[in-house]
Amino acid sequence: MKRSININTILIAIIFILILFLGYSMYQAYLDVDERVETHYEYPYAEPVIESSIQIPIVDNESVYSNDKDGEVIDVYVTILQPDSDKYSTHDDLLAYKFAYDSVNKKPAAKAVFQIGDENGPKQGILSMSPKVANAILEPRGRSTSRSPYKSYKITLSDKAALWGGQKVLNLNYHPYDKSRVRNKLSFDFYEILPNVASLRTQFVRLHIKDNSKGTEGEFVDYGLFTHVEQVNKRYLSAHGLDREGQLYKANSFEFHRYFDTLKLKTDTDYDQEKFDERLEIRGSDDHSKLLNMLNDLNNNAIDIDEVIEKHFNRENYLTWLASNIIIGNNDTVSQNFFLYSPQAIENWYFIPWDCDGAWGWIDEHSLEDRNSLYSEWQFGIQNLWGSKLNNRFLRKKENVVQLDQKIDELIRFYNEDQINHFLSTYYPEVLKSQSKPEALMRMNSSPEAFAKAYNLIPSIPQKNYETYEASKQKPMPFFQNPVEMRDGEAYFSWGNSFDLQNDQLVYDLEVSTTPDMMNIVYSALGLNETEAFLKLEKGTYYMRTKVRDTSGNSMIAFDTYTDLEDVSYFGVLEVQVD
Repeated sequence: MKRSININTILIAIIFILILFLGYSMYQAYLDVDERVETHYEYPYAEPVIESSIQIPIVDNESVYSNDKDGEVIDVYVTILQPDSDKYSTHDDLLAYKFAYDSVNKKPAAKAVFQIGDENGPKQGILSMSPKVANAILEPRGRSTSRSPYKSYKITLSDKAALWGGQKVLNLNYHPYDKSRVRNKLSFDFYEILPNVASLRTQFVRLHIKDNSKGTEGEFVDYGLFTHVEQVNKRYLSAHGLDREGQLYKANSFEFHRYFDTLKLKTDTDYDQEKFDERLEIRGSDDHSKLLNMLNDLNNNAIDIDEVIEKHFNRENYLTWLASNIIIGNNDTVSQNFFLYSPQAIENWYFIPWDCDGAWGWIDEHSLEDRNSLYSEWQFGIQNLWGSKLNNRFLRKKENVVQLDQKIDELIRFYNEDQINHFLSTYYPEVLKSQSKPEALMRMNSSPEAFAKAYNLIPSIPQKNYETYEASKQKPMPFFQNPVEMRDGEAYFSWGNSFDLQNDQLVYDLEVSTTPDMMNIVYSALGLNETEAFLKLEKGTYYMRTKVRDTSGNSMIAFDTYTDLEDVSYFGVLEVQVD
């Protein structure tokens, strides 16, 4: 007999099944909607692709220079206050500071009152409401010039102080070795009118310092004529219409090698910012990935240099940077005295100039004897560029040298004598007024005749440097000599390969002496085709000097310089040890 089924039981089962089905459908719909919503909001768009081969010119904001009056001298008054903690220093501490020659004591800094005025004194209420309340920090600045007793200064205004011309950090450069007093300002005034490069705001400043740091009330003392040069930092980028959040580095000891030991990502466990800053001082974003990508490609010889330039640099800016330095003779720019800037939107790196007080014939003020003791022959013309990995690779291509020639021809029309004399005549009344004081000339180890000679020399310099550059292209390139190795009882001498723009055959002349002046030669060999030599020498200290010659008789020495204990330099000479 079949068992009867209760209708209520059937209805309850059907309702239960319907509830389960409806619940699952709603749950699945919930999952689907949630997945769609999550996808929509978390990944709404693809990330923009940064183009690596786009060449966008750097465009400076010309209006930023509208308030600069080239012939004006601004009177700046600084009162140095008594230190109220070990953190701060006296003026004597600032005067005693020498960069890189004092490894024990930190860089001194003094609390100060910064004011603007005129020749008669500071004007109350301009940047400072009280001559007793600090509104700034005063520090010495400069590297080689810090050895001079006449210091340059960096002034950092406090956060509560008003900005000076939109600037918080002021660089007052004394230029103690520039008898003309105008070389740095002249350089940046020209960069203002050149295309494909950004300049810096500059003003002449007459600095008055009152030293109250010893607890007694002092008097303002006229410290002479300075040149204020705009600080290159994020505020600079904003003022000049550039990307404030981009990468910005100041070259301190940087020849575009990879520097694996110091240049690292911030996320690396052994990242050391102080060591990083010794090569490249970080002034912008601290994301170094773009920089390291550029250096990786540049130092990979398998990648064509033109591909590197196209991907990582702006060719017109780079050529303008090289050509302008050649024209004005700004030789100290291979490893320092420039900034590298890159905006967020593209991969390109741009050169921004810095520190040109050694340009415009500075070396020509010296006697031939002094000139030969200060500069090696490779520091003039195209050879001076060869120590940089970037320049070295770029200029090995004939087409790139042609482009550099064309850029020099283009720019030298800007650096014409009429334009130079226009700037110089604008500066002259106030500069002459400052330099006519006997104490000013004494600080410069100068005289009225020396000042006039330096000033009048400047207009002829671009043409002279152009001729030097043209002549230098006929000479072989400098190279480095290597430490001696011992191989099978013999001393192994070696050196790098030179390079010749004309592809002339090259030979090498090796000399070995027991003295750095090469007056006691113990071995010499002329016309070597190889970049090595094996010698049997007794143990001891020797000095090697290798020269390269081409078939036309043009020659060049090595990069190396040996400096003895009396600070005498011997160019092209390397000290070596034979064990």
